Amino acid sequence: MPPVFVDVNQMHQAFFNICMNSSDAMPDGGALTIETRRGSADDRVFDGMRDIQPDNCCMIRICDTGAGIAPDIINRIFDPFFTTKEVGKGTGLGLSITFGIIKITGGDRREQRTRQGR
Repeated sequence: MPPVFVDVNQMHQAFFNICMNSSDAMPDGGALTIETRRGSADDRVFDGMRDIQPDNCCMIRICDTGAGIAPDIINRIFDPFFTTKEVGKGTGLGLSITFGIIKITGGDRREQRTRQGR
């Protein structure tokens, strides 16, 4: 895979935020998988993403065996201050910050799975 040029501290923060959410979604344990691969023009995930050149990017896939995201809130998970955690347990900024980091590094997000679409 060709080198990827990103701010290491920002990527660390993004991975940390996502992994903490995954951990919270699996209170009794489970599996967290992180995969990377080079993008391809054949990947349907790039449909509609005008600013991304599929053959010149790295794809990161993060999956866990947690409960998933309810369909009625999936469109809000990147909103600042949105959280499903009880008061005092989360700020609702983790995924918002993560999405901001992804955007400023030239990326985008796709393929959200829900409880029903696992």
